[in-house]
Amino acid sequence: MDLTKARLRFIAAMVLYGTIGPMTRFIDMPSEVVVLLRGIVGTLFVLLFMRIRGIEANRDVIRSNLALLLISGATLGLNWVFLFAAYSHTTVAIASLCNYMAPIVIIALSPFLFGEKLGPKRLACVVAAVVGILLVSDLPSIVANERLKDEFNMATSHFVLLRDDLSGDKLGEMESRLRDVPGVTDLVSYHSLLGSGIPDFFIPDELKDILRQGG
Repeated sequence: MDLTKARLRFIAAMVLYGTIGPMTRFIDMPSEVVVLLRGIVGTLFVLLFMRIRGIEANRDVIRSNLALLLISGATLGLNWVFLFAAYSHTTVAIASLCNYMAPIVIIALSPFLFGEKLGPKRLACVVAAVVGILLVSDLPSIVANERLKDEFNMATSHFVLLRDDLSGDKLGEMESRLRDVPGVTDLVSYHSLLGSGIPDFFIPDELKDILRQGG
């Protein structure tokens, strides 16, 4: 395989892996269930791929490495459970960054697990990565999201921008459809706060400017 083709495959793999966080964020199921279903679908897909390519599993090799395979599979499953749970409790970016700390942990444990030397450069990289994660996890946006979750049971919030010439009926219909979306626990809007009983000209212009922001 030439280098260009290998790089393209690597980029494609990273793009596909990068979709996991955003897609998982909008799945209204416990992380354990998501991991279970992903494992089943992934297993079926790999079996189909092996069948198409004519690849046969070496049963003798599997039996000789069965213990390690079971342990590694269990740890990978736990990694997915914790990662997908993190997507629901913090931002996708922060959860992904923390997940990518795994190589740093391996480097830090390599002297004890593999007898490798941890030189000054590696040690400096480990310290820099840990400090970076600590700094990022204390960002005001992360702190605000944690307070929203703890105090208002809001794991995340989204804003929908609309044209200001929509009729009240259209706004009411849209709000009803948004409330029916799985995972949406609450909805606040200019229309829902005022309703149809208060004429628009009764609302102070200062308040309308704050809510509408110029349309």
